[in-house]
Amino acid sequence: MDKERTPNSSEKPTRRHTIDYIAQQSHKPRYDFVLPSYKRDRRVSSITTTVSSTTIINNKSTIINTSNLEQNLSSLDITNNKKENDDPYSLEQMVCYRHGRHVEDKALSRQVRKFYARQDEIIDQYSNIHERHISGISHDEHAERNRRWTLLLIKATLISNIILVIGKNFSAIISKSLSIASSAVESTIDLMLNFAIWWANRAIRKRNPYFYPQGRTRLEPIIIIILSIVMCAASFQVIFEGVRSVIEDIGYFRNVSGYAYEKPPIDINPAAISIMCITIVIKIVLSILCYRVSTPTMSALAADHRNDVVATIVALVFGIIGSKAIDGEIKPKELSVIDPVGAIVISLYIIICWIPQIRLHIRNLTRYTAPSQFLQQLTWIAFHHSPLVRKIDTIRAYHFGTHFLVEIDVLLPNDLHLEALPDVERAFVHLNCETTNNNANSNSCNITDNQDRQSDMTVEISVEKNDANSFVMDTADQEKQSNEIESTTEELHTLQHISDHIPLTAWMIILCLFCGSFAFYGISGPFQNYIQFPVPGSNDTQPGALNRGHQTATLLTTFFSFYCNIFPIVGAIVADQFWGKYKAIFISCIIYSVGLTVLVVSSIPQSINAGTALPGLIIAMIIIGMGTGGVQSNAISLMGEQYTRKTPIVKEIKGKKKIIDPQVTIQSLFSWLYWAMNLASLSSILTTNIEKYHSFWLAYLIPLIVFMGAIIVLLVGRQRYVRAPPNGSLLIQAFRVIKIAFRLRWKLGKQGHIKHFLDYAKQAQTSDETIKTNEKMNEFIDDLKQAIYACRVFAFYPIYWICYNQMNNNLTSQAAQMNVGPLPNDLLQNIDPLVLIIFIPIFEKIIYPSLRRLNINFKPILRITCGFIVVSLAMAWTAIVQHLIYSTGPNYSFTSEPCSTSKCQKFNNITVAWQIPSYFLIAISEIFASITGLEYAFTHAPTSMKSIVMSLFLFTTAVGSALNFTLIPVTVDPKLLWMYTSLSIVAFVIGIIFYVTFRNDDIDQNRVAPEETLTNPPLEGDR
Repeated sequence: MDKERTPNSSEKPTRRHTIDYIAQQSHKPRYDFVLPSYKRDRRVSSITTTVSSTTIINNKSTIINTSNLEQNLSSLDITNNKKENDDPYSLEQMVCYRHGRHVEDKALSRQVRKFYARQDEIIDQYSNIHERHISGISHDEHAERNRRWTLLLIKATLISNIILVIGKNFSAIISKSLSIASSAVESTIDLMLNFAIWWANRAIRKRNPYFYPQGRTRLEPIIIIILSIVMCAASFQVIFEGVRSVIEDIGYFRNVSGYAYEKPPIDINPAAISIMCITIVIKIVLSILCYRVSTPTMSALAADHRNDVVATIVALVFGIIGSKAIDGEIKPKELSVIDPVGAIVISLYIIICWIPQIRLHIRNLTRYTAPSQFLQQLTWIAFHHSPLVRKIDTIRAYHFGTHFLVEIDVLLPNDLHLEALPDVERAFVHLNCETTNNNANSNSCNITDNQDRQSDMTVEISVEKNDANSFVMDTADQEKQSNEIESTTEELHTLQHISDHIPLTAWMIILCLFCGSFAFYGISGPFQNYIQFPVPGSNDTQPGALNRGHQTATLLTTFFSFYCNIFPIVGAIVADQFWGKYKAIFISCIIYSVGLTVLVVSSIPQSINAGTALPGLIIAMIIIGMGTGGVQSNAISLMGEQYTRKTPIVKEIKGKKKIIDPQVTIQSLFSWLYWAMNLASLSSILTTNIEKYHSFWLAYLIPLIVFMGAIIVLLVGRQRYVRAPPNGSLLIQAFRVIKIAFRLRWKLGKQGHIKHFLDYAKQAQTSDETIKTNEKMNEFIDDLKQAIYACRVFAFYPIYWICYNQMNNNLTSQAAQMNVGPLPNDLLQNIDPLVLIIFIPIFEKIIYPSLRRLNINFKPILRITCGFIVVSLAMAWTAIVQHLIYSTGPNYSFTSEPCSTSKCQKFNNITVAWQIPSYFLIAISEIFASITGLEYAFTHAPTSMKSIVMSLFLFTTAVGSALNFTLIPVTVDPKLLWMYTSLSIVAFVIGIIFYVTFRNDDIDQNRVAPEETLTNPPLEGDR
């Protein structure tokens, strides 16, 4: 090295001078030195400083002890009194003369080169701080960006984990591999962890200053510790099962005398391999995305995804080897023991990965000190914050949940002698860099968001001069309200309309409906095969149980659909008259669970052999219909009532004014509801495969278990929901008003001044009528007129539901006439919810907002018309597919009796992939027609009659199911071709008639005043 010397101010410094001098002072390379400032007048961070006291700055916590800091700074001859041009060790000087030549100098020893590389890294770190503040990216913006990415990735992980857990458990069931089962157990607990982290983040953001004044940042590590322990306990259980399986396998292969054990088969089929490979790809992508976000939560999720990748690969490899060994494709056969060994390896790996997580979070909860690198950054920011900072006495930083708590003691010029006053014992001076208080009549201390990172709101405490004990507290909620103003007519037509935040209670009801839909579609998916086909023999792969034929199966499934959609009217009456919506939903859920229990018991092999399965099925259908009717009509309207804003407002978001539109919010709310219900409908993927590879009773048991979650959600949120007490059955009262109106219309004849026939009910006299003509009754009559106006649109929906219901029975039977390969014939109906899951967010986040930005309002009537046209195209394509089936051998039109031998081919040689466009088009039509119908029913119904209007909309589904009964005689070969063709033509014609009839409704909706958009759509008599 060069001769030891100290660079002086007359000599232009180089980076080598700096490093050599530091090394000379410590006699060895120092890795933790503090770099000098870059610009004295630039404020790096807002920091609270104190005189002879410790002050908390930032909500991030850690402890630094800088007892040698003053000596190191003085040894470097760094003083804040120097001018910037005289500072030879400024950041600019070091970066300017930093070329990395010492790192690449082969003449230097490896240790010295590593030292220079470390110094380069330190300079890069502080250079990044420098550039970030120069570019105007504050810590708040950086944290907000991380927060947005964190929330996005948590939601993406939650959704992917739900789908992958279903897929992995399905793979474990059909493969019977212990390795895959251990991976499925790990993924299931991962899902619990992901949901818990999502809930913890939501709870942390919603700070309650009265119950949690310092926030709940330590909630997340506590949850991670608990679930990590659960993960380890489950892994130990899998290890126990793996060891037991290995011991039994060894006894089996050694042929121990008297050892009664049958080696279970392992079948790693292509479906299981595909699911596991998809899991690997998705987890790799999520791991990379989570790794790029530098937060503790994302680090934990990235590690979790990485563990999933390793566990899934090991499970797949070990499972395939074990399966091949049992089949004799790999010698020796004893290699099948590798499958439970793989489960043991996966469980040990999980335990090894999660124990450090437990240790880390326990250490953080006990306020462990921050890393030295973080302490250096704090020292840098604090020392170069202001020229008034003479010295830094102590820096402490320690973990405080997921963040750090920081305390810094700095020394300022001691010319503020407050202790000189005779009444002052000790003075604490808190210095702020800025203030937002402009009140000249008050002395105030403003705790800004820079000083309180844990809080999402700004709290200002003002002490009035007239009364030292009076405090005025303003929160960010008040500031938020001050930014919200009612919109003008011009703003409604020029500004972009966006959705408001959806309340948590609405999400809870969506979760309740998710569980209900999971159960409904999970049981109805196997119904067609359960009723139509017999119990399969040894050479038959078609699942079945009751052997009642195609027409009986279609009859019972149509009856079930009709019954489930007509009972919401009864549920609405009971809720309005007696119980209220919440109680009606809760009791209906209890009834629903009883029906599911009856279905499970009646589908066990003993019940099927005893002949009680069919009566049990019918009883279960009746009970389930009662339960689902009470849930559907009331839960959907209760969900909509959780959002209480009625009028659009203007709000400034990121410097731009936008309209918070209740209509857009309701549209978004129902879109997410429909998305969640279709996500739940994927349960039929699981149940139809269990039906084929295991049994019907297990396929029905899983929906029962999941449905218990709906009851739990209702119990948890019972104190949160916006609930209205029952106010009498409006439907019964509506029938009375209609009866009186018709009677008086007949009695009085046509009256010129009466524009609506219900207005005749207002002419009733109290002497001879049971309803008093008071103001309240007049309001009810007006509400009834509005409800009838909204329900006119529903008259066309039964034709749509006839086309839609083909997916639940006839398309399943059509798939049985085609080559489905190893898949169940009722599996393809899940394409519909898959398309909806993908395309609802696309329509909600991309297509609809893009149209609104172009001032193109895709109004409800036009959307519903598009739904009719698209479903007609779906039926046209289904007719084409049926024609191709009839044109292909060996069975052609299936009019001849099928052969009874085991080698008989019961399908034609045409792939079932031809059905995919039919399901795709039906799904797109649902986005236009079904979702918009729910939205239209809610937004156009008066507040007092939302449940009734919603139940009437669901009743159109029952009418469609009833009309399906008329099609049963033509649901036989070869008449199916003409049935699909006729449905296509009728749906298209009805769609055109619908648009011609109601096209003016969209125009009239644009003319309605903003405050009337949700409650008072124009009536016929008002035009």
